[in-house]
Amino acid sequence: MRLFFKQHVFEVEEAKDFIQVLSKSKEPYLLELSKLFEKWFDHELNFEVQTSGSTGSPKIIRLTKSNMRKSASLTISTFGLHSFDTLLLCLPLSSIAGIMMLVRSIVLNSDLVVSRPKANPFNDLPKDIDIDFTAITPYQAKKSIEKLKVIPKIIIGGAPISEHLEEGLLNAVDETKNELFQTYGMTETITHIAVRKLNHHGDKSFKALEGISFSTDERSCLRIKAKHLRNSSFQTNDIVQVNIDNSFEYLGRYDEIINSGGVKINPQKVENKLSSVINERFFITAEENDDFGQIAILVVESKKSKSYYEELLNTNDFDLYHKPKKVYTLAEFKTSHTNKIDKIQTLKKLGVQIGEN
Repeated sequence: MRLFFKQHVFEVEEAKDFIQVLSKSKEPYLLELSKLFEKWFDHELNFEVQTSGSTGSPKIIRLTKSNMRKSASLTISTFGLHSFDTLLLCLPLSSIAGIMMLVRSIVLNSDLVVSRPKANPFNDLPKDIDIDFTAITPYQAKKSIEKLKVIPKIIIGGAPISEHLEEGLLNAVDETKNELFQTYGMTETITHIAVRKLNHHGDKSFKALEGISFSTDERSCLRIKAKHLRNSSFQTNDIVQVNIDNSFEYLGRYDEIINSGGVKINPQKVENKLSSVINERFFITAEENDDFGQIAILVVESKKSKSYYEELLNTNDFDLYHKPKKVYTLAEFKTSHTNKIDKIQTLKKLGVQIGEN
């Protein structure tokens, strides 16, 4: 098994040997990776992981290594990966997504290229090494869109993919046979349990992986049952439309719906509408309001003036009720330990009164 970092190559007989090899490095990232290998190969049956905190307070959950191996095997079989493939790990090592890329490589006994997580991780890759499979975030996909055409299979997850970004991704790989997938999952389900193939133009449905079944509660929120996780059930706050073929279409989060004077506003629909005209990171959320209870606001990561984005809103085709009523800009968003936007801390930094649903 070989591990590549920049122009460095480390080769060992067994994956656990990387603990000693990497611990001698002076590179902080490789030392962090060494500790992750050590944690995986210790005698503990469980593995503690912190949730992202993107939809609430971060918390520590305990996963069994046995279930993590099963999850890795499910990904391997779903995407037809082999021991002779080369995987790329470019996600935070503290996130379940980053950890599971490492576990997949260990289970496969495949070569692994590692790159520090950043907007465009492909700039640091070693030359003459072909990547067969990787997992990235939508933000990384947006910032490295031209690089994606050289990787046969890419899974994208951790946040919604806007319609504008999806169009750009498909144009980038249009003349190739490369496959792009949007994933659905969470820390509790040990990453993805459903995927949507972006190359199937117009198909918005997430297909269940083998052994996964779906239902909904009285709020139309997704309930998951996972055979490979000992038939465990997981209740989400994600509003979905479940189809008869055991797939579902994601419609938004129940706890993010904005109730503005009785009008229900789905932030994701507004974000999709704006994604073609706003290039920076942004999100739609609620702010407390005396007259309407809540109003929709636009928050943009930008040094441009608020008036610039207010003009964009005025020239966009919004009806009176769904148009964001205020704009806030911030030079840099607060992020979680997994590099996701921390909306709560970002709003606190702006002094925004957060509306309750």
